Amino acid sequence: MWSPEHGAHVVAGKIKDQWVKGGGAFGMGYPKADAKNGSQEFTKGGVLKG
Repeated sequence: MWSPEHGAHVVAGKIKDQWVKGGGAFGMGYPKADAKNGSQEFTKGGVLKG
């Protein structure tokens, strides 16, 4: 995914599945960074763990 504020970041695997269920970019927002240590933070709040 890409956003003007945070650039391009990969959303994959179990995190992607949860992100899609949470509404994707419209629900949880865009990723702030690539996943690190099995978790990823999104712009509308929330951290998903894979």
